Amino acid sequence: MSYVVGYTYQADNYCDECMRKRALPMLATNGIATMYGDAGQTEDILDEWAMSTGLDRADETSFDSGDFPKVIRDESAHDLCGTTPEYPPGTCADRCGGCQAPLGHACANLECPECFGLGYRSAAPGLPYRQCWACEGAGIGVATT
Repeated sequence: MSYVVGYTYQADNYCDECMRKRALPMLATNGIATMYGDAGQTEDILDEWAMSTGLDRADETSFDSGDFPKVIRDESAHDLCGTTPEYPPGTCADRCGGCQAPLGHACANLECPECFGLGYRSAAPGLPYRQCWACEGAGIGVATT
């Protein structure tokens, strides 16, 4: 079964929460008062936004991701990670443009060799090591290049 791990909108990718934060103001821009307030789920908010503009979300060929978010499904996420010169091992191609987290579940290209956890993030800007999100081990032997 396929599931949504993020969204492509205006030349960037977004996780569920960051897309929700971007979509809420669009309802107000279109004069829509959502029944969910600020607490609605991303998919519900996107459905309301689409209805307010007459857009058919089910037919993603009928609109551009510059105008309305398109979904990123788990089977297509992270397909470039570790396979191209732009995204060598230890880097992730599918990160959220808002919070910079890998989309969906862990990116296998960033898996921690110590705990096989969720993945790495930079320990701090400019430091040569990464830190595991799951075990929080600083600089556990993976140098960045």
